[in-house]
Amino acid sequence: MQDTFIKAYPKLLQPSVGVAGLWLAHGDEPLLSQWLIDALRPHWRAQNYAIKRIELISVKSWQEVLSELGSQSLFDDASALIVTGNHKPDKAVITELERFAIEAQAGTHGHSVLWLTPKQDKRSQSSKWFAPFAQYGNVIDCNLYNEQQRQQLLQIQAQKFGLRLSQEAWQLLMSHTEHHLLSAYQTLWRLSYLFAPQLAASDNNEDNYQSNNFTQPVNNVALDIADLQAALVSDAQFSVFDLSDAMLSGNSTQVAKIMFQLKSTDEHYFSALGYQQRHASNHSTYGRSRPSSIGHLA
Repeated sequence: MQDTFIKAYPKLLQPSVGVAGLWLAHGDEPLLSQWLIDALRPHWRAQNYAIKRIELISVKSWQEVLSELGSQSLFDDASALIVTGNHKPDKAVITELERFAIEAQAGTHGHSVLWLTPKQDKRSQSSKWFAPFAQYGNVIDCNLYNEQQRQQLLQIQAQKFGLRLSQEAWQLLMSHTEHHLLSAYQTLWRLSYLFAPQLAASDNNEDNYQSNNFTQPVNNVALDIADLQAALVSDAQFSVFDLSDAMLSGNSTQVAKIMFQLKSTDEHYFSALGYQQRHASNHSTYGRSRPSSIGHLA
């Protein structure tokens, strides 16, 4: 079965999910791969899996994967292997992986293998090594293809943090983080400690990790643009030095964006204007023959 991350991720946050068998996650967004692991880990723990990571340093490393799946722990019911690396399995290993996946579907064992790889193009997806994952396992496309998908995922994370942002607040957040997924997620994480500290503390409690991953907070904290502006005061994305670089390069769009950001976060807006006047004066006085002088205050 093949699915996109945006469709598969909410399903994995449900209390009951079958995790045995082959999993392949391919993409160039590391945060999505990490979220996938975070979504699977509570299911593994709930079913008493032994979780282990294996890095593929060569094709022969797949023998370590097979050997680990063949060993039986006295204390764990099954193994969950997180495999990283881009070395493709050979013909013999492909046969073993196919047998492993078919037996998992039949309920013969409960082992789980999650292989994290870079984005695979259509040619790679038609290769023989890809077939066992697509036909008998789960293939997750860990890529985002538009801005709507990015915001949809961030809304899920906001709900997990106990936050509900207005549309205007979302627009400011995405502008503030320059539509960068990790920066936006980190900002939501910090907002959770400001506005929903009890939920954030509970989420970090190891004993509550599993239940919190499966359930959403009953009462989300509603945030509007004023709340977000106040929270971003001490975490401005831009400084007067960024404004200086944008002005000197003649990037009027970036200048306007930075000036708006500095003003909206009250980050010494008028001081920035005074700095730029002095900075422009220095640049005009010394000219292009003195680049080392650019950026020094008068």
